[in-house]
Amino acid sequence: MIKHRRQKRILGILQSQGSVELSGLARMMPEVSRVTLRRDITELAEAGALKRTHGGAVLPDAAVLAREAQPARPEAMASELDGLDGIILPPVPGRGAEALRRQICRRGLPFLAESAGQAGGVYLGPDNLTAGLELGRVAGESVDAGGALVLMVVLPELANTRARAEGFEAGIRETAEGPVEFLRVNGQGSYRTALRVAQDAFKLRPEIALVFGVNDHSALAGMDAAEKAGARVAAFATGGENPDFVGRLGEDGPLRAVAAFFPEIVGEWGIDLMADALAGRPMPDPAITPHAILTAGTLDAHYLRAGDGWAPKPGLRETLMGASAEAYPATRR
Repeated sequence: MIKHRRQKRILGILQSQGSVELSGLARMMPEVSRVTLRRDITELAEAGALKRTHGGAVLPDAAVLAREAQPARPEAMASELDGLDGIILPPVPGRGAEALRRQICRRGLPFLAESAGQAGGVYLGPDNLTAGLELGRVAGESVDAGGALVLMVVLPELANTRARAEGFEAGIRETAEGPVEFLRVNGQGSYRTALRVAQDAFKLRPEIALVFGVNDHSALAGMDAAEKAGARVAAFATGGENPDFVGRLGEDGPLRAVAAFFPEIVGEWGIDLMADALAGRPMPDPAITPHAILTAGTLDAHYLRAGDGWAPKPGLRETLMGASAEAYPATRR
């Protein structure tokens, strides 16, 4: 692939996602070497088209602000529903998303609300509160009688991320030997914002000992902020959206445990459920997908090395879902 096409595609991915890791780019552009992708990111950063991060890139501030400033156009979104038979809608805050949800319900389309419950939709996703609680119990075991200050990089705008944070806090209080204090910052779910507010937190309270992130980007930003501040922390995350992020559990770094939600399994099961709905069969409501608390000791039971990165082990869906996986085989679609 020639250079201008590679770089155009990188920018297109960034416009869509807001941020991307080098490992993610390598999976989406397997025909391009990581050395070339890293060089393209450097050139684009020098041109001001993006900003480099530890292990990837984000949109420059001006582009983010311009994108967020665009007004919602419900009528345009409604027209995009023409010809659709069903929809899987992730949690997105704002008036535009609410207008889209209302249009879906008015049309009577089969509607899966992925990750967070939405009125009119069948919930598809993990038990966020329980996952956060189980992760918090693991984190609390690292708190001795002297107590600890925990930095919580949260996203209060969404019900699912609020539940993760609430569960984590309750879990850590259950198992911590000493007193625990929580310092909460709103990372808005993005690496760029989370890094900024986490760095401010370490300047204010350099004694932070534990970091919790409601998703991969939030936890990664918290770890990077700790490194920049010269602080030694233990980090915990809910999400595990990126297998390479989960793979950091196998490194000698701050990441100690992840409540992994296995998006590959969620996506497969969502398609199976939608196919059933279109065939006139009822969908389970809610459709609770599996999660697992992964540590360095359990990582290999769920993920394996794939080239320079990590990937879910074959048969993981059947292992985690048991009878549910048999009832909704991926081959059904």
